[in-house]
Amino acid sequence: MPRSVAPLFRALALTALIALPLALFGACATEDAVTSTCLYDITEAGITPGVDGGCTGFAICRDVAGNPAKASVCCKDANGKSLTGDALATCLFGYGEGPAPSTAAATSSGSSSSSSTGTGSGGADGGS
Repeated sequence: MPRSVAPLFRALALTALIALPLALFGACATEDAVTSTCLYDITEAGITPGVDGGCTGFAICRDVAGNPAKASVCCKDANGKSLTGDALATCLFGYGEGPAPSTAAATSSGSSSSSSTGTGSGGADGGS
C-alpha cells in the first residue's frame, strides 16, 4: 500500500473494532420481551373459535355497514354468488364458522375469494 493510504486504513480498522462491540451492546440492551396476555386457544382438535382474548384469531366478516356478520355474508364468489361445496367449507373455516376443510378442499378452492364486505383483520374480538 502507498504510505498515504496506510494511516487511513488503520484508522478505519480501529474505528470498526471499536464500533462493532458498541453496536452489539446497543442491540442487546433493549427492554425485556413482553409475554402475551392472550388465552391459549389451540387444542388437539385445532383452533377453538370464539375464545374472547384468544391468541389465534380468524378473519372477521363485516356487512356493508361495517358490522360483524355471519361468514355466509362474506363467502361469495367474484360475482357475488354464494360459494358452495369445498370452496364454501374453506371460506367458513377461514372465518371460524366451520371445521377444517380436507386437504383436497384446501387445494382445489384456491381460486375462490371473499366479497368486498369481508375483512382480513384477525382476532375474534373485532380485530383489535
